[in-house]
Amino acid sequence: MISKTAETGYYALTPEEARQERDAGKQEGRQEGIQKVLAMLSKTEREKIKQRLASEKH
Repeated sequence: MISKTAETGYYALTPEEARQERDAGKQEGRQEGIQKVLAMLSKTEREKIKQRLASEKH
């Protein structure tokens, strides 16, 4: 994969670096989607979800 930067021009990514870039982009997209969904919920619904997620982690 070839990318372009303003500072250095073009550079090549190794396959591992390209995978990491894709994974980072996917994670950002998931976080944005989650934030949009949470914004649509009422405060009570958001609190219920947060409590459920907290209890699942333990």
